Amino acid sequence: VERAPRLDSRLRLYQSKGEPEEVNFVSCRRPLKLTIKTPGLLDSFLFEEDMEYYEALPEDWVEIQVKAVGLNFKDVLVAMGNLNENKLGVDVSGVVTRVGSAVSSISVGDRVMTSSCNTFATFVRFPMQGVIPIPDDMSFEDAASMPLIFLTAYYALVTVGRLQPGETVLIHAAAGGVGQAAIAVAQHIGAEIYATVGSSEKRQLLIDQYGIPDDNIFSSRDTSFAKGVMRATNGLGVGQYSHYNIC
Repeated sequence: VERAPRLDSRLRLYQSKGEPEEVNFVSCRRPLKLTIKTPGLLDSFLFEEDMEYYEALPEDWVEIQVKAVGLNFKDVLVAMGNLNENKLGVDVSGVVTRVGSAVSSISVGDRVMTSSCNTFATFVRFPMQGVIPIPDDMSFEDAASMPLIFLTAYYALVTVGRLQPGETVLIHAAAGGVGQAAIAVAQHIGAEIYATVGSSEKRQLLIDQYGIPDDNIFSSRDTSFAKGVMRATNGLGVGQYSHYNIC
């Protein structure tokens, strides 16, 4: 296999995309967004000018200058061509640069995070309802790792499950992103947590980081956790009234 630069160039011109130009990401002073021209071919990533930036901002939307973007497994699936879409990036954090005319609770300069679409960009816009303020002591990098997993955990445990203090929840793959977010939400509510993990290192993480008793942690590699949970809950399990199970 050999590269054919002249043929590559002719194909790009044929596609009316022009030749990619290497420029400084910041000093080029152009709004950019990440795209993948051919899903499955990872060397076809490139940044292109984001024409949406030049459109009028809806009255109830905000725009941020991106400071950090979280990488989710969904992005890997899109890049590999396993999902029929081309939007890259979900979680994002940054500084508000513009607000719509109907927005009064958010100001230019505020530090915020959200879950949106096409967030691998220099600027991202989204409805004001999606704005989540970033605490002063939290970095942009930490903020960009949180929205999707915590929204998922909150929706599952609070909105749908209506978890109450003293109730029991079984969290599968608890050392993963959604799993750790679910632990934080459940502990905030005051629920009793049972968990499954896939390794001894992940088991130790739950013990050290979240104080979950070793007896409440089971293996996710087989179905032995079912008997363990039944034993630990005196036969009640987590599938009956006032007990919840989140994957």
